Amino acid sequence: MAEAIEVMRAMWTQSPATYHRTYYHVEGAYCEPRPDAPIPIMVGTNGPKALAVTARLADWWNWDGPWEQVFRKPYETLRSECAAIGRPFEEIVLTAGVPISLPDDQARFEPTYEHSFYPGQVFHILGPTPSDVIRELERLVDVGVSHFQVSFDDMTTYRRFIDEVVPAVRLDRRD
Repeated sequence: MAEAIEVMRAMWTQSPATYHRTYYHVEGAYCEPRPDAPIPIMVGTNGPKALAVTARLADWWNWDGPWEQVFRKPYETLRSECAAIGRPFEEIVLTAGVPISLPDDQARFEPTYEHSFYPGQVFHILGPTPSDVIRELERLVDVGVSHFQVSFDDMTTYRRFIDEVVPAVRLDRRD
């Protein structure tokens, strides 16, 4: 992954670009037109090796919420990796993906699910009430998350999120 990011950045900043490492070899390549402003690199990972690459090379980092069950451990690892190389952690834009379920009948709420693409991995769901979702989103905001990708299990949850969570959630960080 590190080399792929380095190749992209070389292509976007050098004309012609040359890059030789273990997995990628580029000689005299052109990427025209080159971007006027640097294109941010987002890495979504929770693995220790990839978090070290994220600390060195990424502009944005994405992982899943909620905070305590999923986000906290890789967040702390990324902070440590940044400190180890002297990079200010605050330079990295933090994002989180959060599935949300707000069922009319809270007894139907399932707090986790598994996905066939990720055998054995358990994904956590925010809910079952708007106040539960607000609490989790605000916790992530307080550690620096500034962008969310939200997903909903149905249109009822989507409407409740828009009507009851969006107007009430605090998006300003409290330290």
